[in-house]
Amino acid sequence: MTGPVVVGLAVGLLVRYPQLLVVALGAFFIRWVRRLRSLRRVESDARADVIVVARTLLVGLTSGLPVAATLDLATAQVGEVVGAELARVLRSARRHGVAAALAASEGRLTRPLLSRLALAQASGAPMSDAVAAFLSECRVTRRTAALEKVRRLPVSLMVPLGLLILPGFVVLFVGPIVLGSLVDLFGAVP
Repeated sequence: MTGPVVVGLAVGLLVRYPQLLVVALGAFFIRWVRRLRSLRRVESDARADVIVVARTLLVGLTSGLPVAATLDLATAQVGEVVGAELARVLRSARRHGVAAALAASEGRLTRPLLSRLALAQASGAPMSDAVAAFLSECRVTRRTAALEKVRRLPVSLMVPLGLLILPGFVVLFVGPIVLGSLVDLFGAVP
C-alpha cells in the first residue's frame, strides 16, 4: 500500500513542479560523475600497486629471496585489489608449486608481470631481468602517456584563449582607438 502512495505522490509533485525533475536529474548526474571518478582513482591506484609489486620483486629477487617470499612481502605493501590477486597466486603456489601458480595466474592487473616471471622461471632466465624489463616497459608507457597529455594541452587551451582572453584583449586595446575614431567622426557624445 505504501509503494503506490509514494509513487503517486512523486508523480504528482513532478507534474506540479517540473523543475524537481531537473534537480533530480542533476543530482543523479553529479553522483554518476563522482562514481566514475572514484572508479578511475581505484584503477589508477591499482596500476601503481603493480609497479610497487614489481619493485619489491626486483629488490627481493636480487637479494636472494625466493619468489614466494618476495610475493608475500609485496602483498603486504599493496592495496586491496592487487593484494587479493597476489594472495590467490600465493595460495595456488602452496598447492601446485610456484611455477604452475605463476603460469596460471588470472589476475587482470598482475598477469603481465607474473606471466613474465613464469616464462623466466620455465626458461631458466634470471627472474630479476624479467622484472627489470617489465619496469622499464611501464616507465616507457607512463612517459608516452604523459607526452600525449602534454601535446594535447595547447589544443585544449585554445577554447579559453579564444573565448575569454582574446575578446578582452581586443576590447582593452582596440576599444579606445575605435572610441577615439567615433568621437572624431561624430563629435563629442552628450
